[in-house]
Amino acid sequence: MKDIFLNVGCGNMKTPGFINIDIDPAADLQGNVTQGLPFRNNSVAGIFSEHFIEHLSQTEGLAFFRECRRVLRSNGIVRIATPDLDKVVKRYRSNNWREQAWLRDFGYDWIENRCEMLNVSMREWGHKWLYNEEELVRMAGYAGLSFLKRCAFGESDEEAFRGIEWREDSNLIIEFIKLLRREGAIRPLVSILIPAYNPRYFRISLESAIKQTYRRIEIIVSDDSPGDEIGKIVAEHTKSDQRIRYIRNQPSLGAYDNYIQCFNMATGEYIKFLNDDDVLHLSCVERMAQGLSLWPDITLVTSHRQCIDSKGNPLSEMPETKRPVEKDSIIDGPSLANAVLATQVNFIGEPSTVMFRKEDLLHNRPNILSFAGRPVTWNVDVAMWLNLLSKGNAIYYTETLSYFRRHAEQEQLQPGAEQKGRAAWKQLRFDGKRMGLSSPRPHRPLVAYSINLKDRDRDRPMVGLVRFSIIIPVFNKVEFTQQCLETLYKNTPAKNDFEVIVVDNASTDSTPEFLKEALKRYHRLRVLTNYENLGFSRSCNQGARAAESNCILFLNNDTEVQPGWIEPLLHVLNNDPTVAAVGSKMLFPDNTIQHAGVVVLDDKKLPDPLVARHIYYGQKDDFPKANQPCTYQVLTAACLLVRKYAFEEVGGFDEEYW
Repeated sequence: MKDIFLNVGCGNMKTPGFINIDIDPAADLQGNVTQGLPFRNNSVAGIFSEHFIEHLSQTEGLAFFRECRRVLRSNGIVRIATPDLDKVVKRYRSNNWREQAWLRDFGYDWIENRCEMLNVSMREWGHKWLYNEEELVRMAGYAGLSFLKRCAFGESDEEAFRGIEWREDSNLIIEFIKLLRREGAIRPLVSILIPAYNPRYFRISLESAIKQTYRRIEIIVSDDSPGDEIGKIVAEHTKSDQRIRYIRNQPSLGAYDNYIQCFNMATGEYIKFLNDDDVLHLSCVERMAQGLSLWPDITLVTSHRQCIDSKGNPLSEMPETKRPVEKDSIIDGPSLANAVLATQVNFIGEPSTVMFRKEDLLHNRPNILSFAGRPVTWNVDVAMWLNLLSKGNAIYYTETLSYFRRHAEQEQLQPGAEQKGRAAWKQLRFDGKRMGLSSPRPHRPLVAYSINLKDRDRDRPMVGLVRFSIIIPVFNKVEFTQQCLETLYKNTPAKNDFEVIVVDNASTDSTPEFLKEALKRYHRLRVLTNYENLGFSRSCNQGARAAESNCILFLNNDTEVQPGWIEPLLHVLNNDPTVAAVGSKMLFPDNTIQHAGVVVLDDKKLPDPLVARHIYYGQKDDFPKANQPCTYQVLTAACLLVRKYAFEEVGGFDEEYW
C-alpha cells in the first residue's frame, strides 16, 4: 500500500505525491481542517504544512497538532514551515527593517514606520498566532508530538520533504515525530508509588501492591509521617521482598511535594500511584500494563473504582465513581477531558485509580502537578489527567480494579476543602479552554469505542500464507551469522512474506562490518545495533517489538535451516487456533537430535524438583517418537514460531534471565 502524505493548507500550490488539502476548491481535498482531518487513526506517513498554522488561534493550533498526532502512524513526521516571530521582532529592532522582500514584492511599500510594519506582520493576511521555535515546540509537545529537528529551507533527512517549501519567508521550519510506542521492555517495569503519611490503613495498601499478579514492579514508599509506624511496617516486608524502596522524609515535605518526589524517584516505564489508604485489586497492575502495551496511542488507563468505608465495607456509587461507558472502551482523550471539565466531576479517578507512562509527564513544567504551565494546588490528579489526555487517548475498564477509602481523616473532608476545590476547578476550566480541551458545545458526547482483548486474533486461525518476522540475536561468531543468513534466504521460499531482524549485541569481531554488507545483499533485512551486550532475552524482546508481522520466528545464529523447514511450522499455526507456539526438530551435524521437545520433571538427580530436559537428546535422527507431532511443556527458542499477541500477553522472555 502506498504511503499517504498530506499537504495541509496548500492554497494554490500543490505538492506532487501529496494529498493537497485546503478550503480552496482547487485542492485535491477541500475542507476546513480545523474541524478535523478526514483520515483514519495511524494511517498517514507524513504531513507538510506551510504558512498555515499562523492563521489559526493558539487553541486551533493545538487542535490541529492533536489531529496530526491522531492520523500519523508511529514514527510519522509533521513538517511545519511558518514565519519566525523572533525574526519579525529582530527586524523591528533593526535599522534596515525596510529591506524585507515582502514589503517591496507584495505592495506594502506604503508602510511608514517599524511599529506599523510589526502590526502588519502579526495581524495581516488573517494571522492569529505567530510562533518562534520555543512556542512551536511547546504546542506540539502539549499535543503529544516530539521535536525532531529544525531544518534549513528545503532540507530534510526525509526524501519526501526535501525542496517543497516555496515561500521565502518560511524561516521557521521544524519537523516533529510521533514516536514509536513500544520502545521499552516487553514486560515493562511498573513503579507503584506510595506517598505515605497516615499509618492507619498503610499496611493494607502496601500488601495490595506486594500481592499484584504482575510481578515486575518496584514499590517506592516515601514516608512523610511524623512517627515511625510506617517505617516499621515496611521493614517487616523488605526482608522478603527486595522490590520495595523506602525513603524517610526529614523534615516532612507535605503531600504536594511528596507526590513529586515519588515520581522523580521512579525508575519504571509505567507509573501507578497508590495512596496510603486505598487498595488495589490483585490484577490491577496486570490489566492496566497490558492496556498501555497493546495500544500505542493510549496515555492513560483507568477503571471503575469502588468506594469503601474505614472498615473496608463497600459504599454506594457516587457521581465520581459511576461508569462513563458500559463496556471496556478506548475514549478519545480531548473528549474525556472536556467531559470532566464540563461536569467538574472527576470520574477518571484519584491517583490510585490510574496508570500512565512516566515519559508522558516527565517534561511537564513546572512539575507533574501543573497544567498549561501553572501549578495546581488542589485537584492535582485532574491536572495530571488533563496533561495526559491532551497527548493521547484513555482506556476505561468497567471492572473494579481499585478501592477508594473514604474516612474522616481525609483532606477532602477538612474545613476549607470545598472552597479550594471551587478555585481549582475555575483555574482548570480556564486553562482547559485555552488549551483546546473544553468544547464550545456544552453537551459534547464522549467519543468512545469498546475493546475486547479476547478479540485480538486469539480464536482465529490464520488463513493462507502467514507473514512472519525472523528474529536472530547475535554476539560475535560472524561465521555462524553468515552461514545462517545464507541458508535462510536460500531455503525460505520467496512466496513467503517474511522479514529478518538481526539484533547485534555489541559484537566486537567483524559482525558489524558483515551486517552492513548483508543489508545490501538480502531483501527485507533489518539490523538493530546495541552498544552493550543486553543478553539473549532482552535482545529477543527488542527484536519482537520491532517486528511488523503477526508471527515471530526466533532463530539462533548457529542454525542452518534446510529446504522445507518453514512450511510445517506455518501449517500448524494456520490450522490450529489453539496453538500459540510451535518448534521444530533440530539436529547436530552428525544427525543426532539436539531438540525434539522439552519436558519438565523430577529426575531425582538434582535438588531442584523441576528440571527441564531435552527428552530425545542424542538419539538418532530417525528415532520414531521424535518424528511425531506432539504437545510439550517446553520448546527451545533456537527455532521457535509464536503468535505475536501470545508472546506479548505473557510478557515476552523474562529479562531477569540473561
